[in-house]
Parts: sequence; C-alpha cells; structure tokens
Amino acid sequence: MTIMLDLHKIRKALEKERLQLSRSLQEQGSSLEPLESPDEIDAANLLEFYEIQTSMDELSKNKIERIDRALARLDGGTYGICLKCGETILPERLLALPDAELCINCQARLERRRQGAGKTD
Repeated sequence: MTIMLDLHKIRKALEKERLQLSRSLQEQGSSLEPLESPDEIDAANLLEFYEIQTSMDELSKNKIERIDRALARLDGGTYGICLKCGETILPERLLALPDAELCINCQARLERRRQGAGKTD
C-alpha cells in the first residue's frame, strides 16, 4: 500500500504545532514569578520547578527549530529527503513525525552511535 502525502496538510499541522509551542513558551514565561522571602523548602521547590521548566522550555525551543527546518524544506522542495543519505523518507514516518530529518535507517544508526558513546567499559 502506497501512502501519498498531502504537503498542504503537513504544512498546516507543522504551523499549528509551532504556534501552540510558541504560545506555551510565552505563557510559561509570564507565569514564573518569584516568591517573596521563600523559606528553605519553598526555595528548594521553586528551584526544582525552575529547572524543570527550563528543561521543558529548551525542548519546546528545539522542537520549534526542527519545525522551522521542516517548513524550510517544504518551501525548498526537499521535504521528505533524508539529510544524511539523500534517500526518500518513508511517508509513514513523515505522517508520524512531520519534522523528521533522517530516514529510519540513518536515525537508527545515529541512535546506536549515541548509545555506544554513552557506554562506559
């Protein structure tokens, strides 16, 4: 079975996700208000909250960057082409992960290298 990609729908989905992430980042930034004279427990909880929020913000920013690159590839006519090997990325992968930059084989090799680099013998 061959799956055809509707690039217009993919663009709309990417733009919608980008807008949601951007709004979320803006709302979170405005909700981070320091407590006045927090005690030690409040200060520790607040620090932990800020660290978690910072990590989540970074993930959102990275996702926005991946979406921007996918939109640029759509504009440039290279959407769906693996950045590593130049082969076509399977439509099923793009439907599941519209901002995918690598085909499944190159992604698997990258993840194996990352796992290998993290091992200590």
